[in-house]
Amino acid sequence: MPDKDEGVLLYVGADAQNVQSRRLNLTGRRCFSGAYGPKSRFTATEAAQVVGILDSGAFSGAFSDAPEARLDCAAALERQLRWEREAHRFWGYPWQAEALVSYDCLIDEKWHNGRRRKERWTVEDAERAVAITVDAAAYLSSQRYRLEPRKLVLACQGVDAQQYRECVEGVLQCAIPADWIGLGGWCILGWFRRWIPTFWATAWSVLPLIADAGVSRVHIFGVMFRPVLGGLLWLCDQHGLTLSTDSSGPVLQSCWKDRVRAGAYAATWEENTEICKESLRTLRQSQHYRRPPRVRPTRQLLLW
Repeated sequence: MPDKDEGVLLYVGADAQNVQSRRLNLTGRRCFSGAYGPKSRFTATEAAQVVGILDSGAFSGAFSDAPEARLDCAAALERQLRWEREAHRFWGYPWQAEALVSYDCLIDEKWHNGRRRKERWTVEDAERAVAITVDAAAYLSSQRYRLEPRKLVLACQGVDAQQYRECVEGVLQCAIPADWIGLGGWCILGWFRRWIPTFWATAWSVLPLIADAGVSRVHIFGVMFRPVLGGLLWLCDQHGLTLSTDSSGPVLQSCWKDRVRAGAYAATWEENTEICKESLRTLRQSQHYRRPPRVRPTRQLLLW
């Protein structure tokens, strides 16, 4: 169980053999993708100290399943379990994920001529993604007893607050208190800040539903923007929810030629990662920890 005094729990991504010509042997909380890997070269002793979320491969940084290459839910889960078996062989340690993520359908990217780009779906188009996402959560939930003691991260999607609430309501139908609810589709917020009001309207709407269902853990995918995390943490505290996130940024930001533009705090991935972890651990003591604006939900019709 996480420390109640800890702020936002950070699961660091970027699975690679070497970064900045040094072995990426980062232990602690990590996030991996079932779509490729494992790549990190842990010793058995190090692997025993890795606590990891294993994503479904629906989204994994620069790699995700194109529409024509999407798996069915059973195949996506088998890919995650195969990743664990390969990690056992690669690291010489019987590694198992702390939590497995359901195979949701993303609503903040589109594919054009075989290439992916960030482009938010319309509400109408996203109805199909929401249905797929709810079905994916239901499938993973149906497998929970053979997956124990792993936790299940039941991912949610939606373009606006109303649609997102409908998705959360559907996902909660198959959730139990031990599950985590995953908030997907918000990694855009640091770059596309005009979507932040939509996020606040969504958070105010869905967090009470999650708490009322007896679920105590929320995970927001790919968000490191502290003004958002601080307000979300404040809201989670009001409902007794623990908050976590994941990002490859702490490792990769220091590799950019322009580290300032990348948002790096330090020149090495080791130091940058520690600073990022500490900034989220102590987020309640920062200026970002405060009540977010109460935004009235509106139907979103425009692309960005």
